[in-house]
Amino acid sequence: MNEITQINAVMLLLVIHYIADFACQHPWMANNKSKSAKPLLAHVLVYGGILGTSVFFLYGYSAALTAFILINSVSHGVVDYNTSRISSRLFKEEKYYKFFNILGIDQLTHQLVMIYSLNLFY
Repeated sequence: MNEITQINAVMLLLVIHYIADFACQHPWMANNKSKSAKPLLAHVLVYGGILGTSVFFLYGYSAALTAFILINSVSHGVVDYNTSRISSRLFKEEKYYKFFNILGIDQLTHQLVMIYSLNLFY
């Protein structure tokens, strides 16, 4: 990890997070993860797969990176389980201000976990 500074690692991980959480999330996952475990699990597996592949490609394999990937993948599922249910209800109720605040809390939580868990290997 000596070649990549901590701030560059954070920026790279935020880009990877965007790709894994949004660009690679199938509409079926996005539309149904608040209703059923199967699309939520599929989303978490895609997210973790992209995160893991990217991190191992960038940094190589290590136990600390494996822990980083597991922490972020599992926490991603826990956060999405809760925020998708809340945001889905708010959207149906046309409470858009609160809906977008929950989306913001969702992303903030994912990013805080990711940045904090960098301490495992920095």
